[in-house]
Amino acid sequence: MFTAHAIECGAAKVYAYEPDPDNFQYLRKTAESCLVPINPIVAVRACVGAENGKREFYQYHESWSGSNL
Repeated sequence: MFTAHAIECGAAKVYAYEPDPDNFQYLRKTAESCLVPINPIVAVRACVGAENGKREFYQYHESWSGSNL
């Protein structure tokens, strides 16, 4: 996971955005397992895009990379 790799490489703070509810749970567990005094991971269950607004999220359980907006 990029978040853990960034911390291991010395990032002072990582903002991690994940819209998929299942993947977000993995992200939270990664953030909680950080062995530093001040947790540098900010986990946000959301998408990031060029425009503000809300979109419907389609989750495909048959593929780890197939979810989309």
